[in-house]
Amino acid sequence: MRLVLLMSFFWSHIYPKKLYGLRTMIMKWLITM
Repeated sequence: MRLVLLMSFFWSHIYPKKLYGLRTMIMKWLITM
């Protein structure tokens, strides 16, 4: 699941405004696990 976290950070640097919500959702999902 760490790969998903790295990918989310990678895409957040490229598209910070478009995928900001997606990154926060993934972060919340990882915290709940």
